[in-house]
Amino acid sequence: MFKKQLFSLLIIVFFSVFNEIKSQEASFIFNRTSFSVFNPAFTGSEGSIISFNRRTQWGNVEGAPKTNFLIYHMPKKNNVQLGFTAQNDRVFIENKTF
Repeated sequence: MFKKQLFSLLIIVFFSVFNEIKSQEASFIFNRTSFSVFNPAFTGSEGSIISFNRRTQWGNVEGAPKTNFLIYHMPKKNNVQLGFTAQNDRVFIENKTF
């Protein structure tokens, strides 16, 4: 019984510590050009927009996490809008592009 409780406690401590040492979640500056990332209905509502956002965490640290966003959207005829969003995250050895 004691071994099961000790094992459960070690698992909880391990995951608590692991959660604290991971890097921060990707985020970027929230402004009017980036609304379409959260709400696709915003695409094209204010005319054509092209925006590039870059965020570097932990300033002046080699290999610090970086997030890049490229956002483009434009209105077309008959209430049709087109939009494109590209995101790139670099977290140490991991590099993701969506």
